[in-house]
Amino acid sequence: MALNPELPDPKAVVDSIANGASELITFIPRAAKNLAENRAAAAADLKEIGGSVQAGLPDNPGVLPEAAVKLVGSIVKRGIGLVEGVVSSVDETAKGVKSQIDRVLK
Repeated sequence: MALNPELPDPKAVVDSIANGASELITFIPRAAKNLAENRAAAAADLKEIGGSVQAGLPDNPGVLPEAAVKLVGSIVKRGIGLVEGVVSSVDETAKGVKSQIDRVLK
């Protein structure tokens, strides 16, 4: 019994499904890596802000409002970074799965 020449090779389909599943599984490590990088950047921001407060006090109490503004800016920036990290991971995973689907459909 001959296979329909219009259908993809079953071996290629199974291989593509396995590769697509592998792409889905790698989502968590990708997201974790992106989030860890964002956390490290947030820690560096906080260290810098804390250092400027320590250096300025007690002689210059004006560092407190400046530090508060920087802290709010850092929190907003890192919050956006968290969203970007997850979205980036989803995008990379979706591209990997899509490439496996395209591979089968060609």
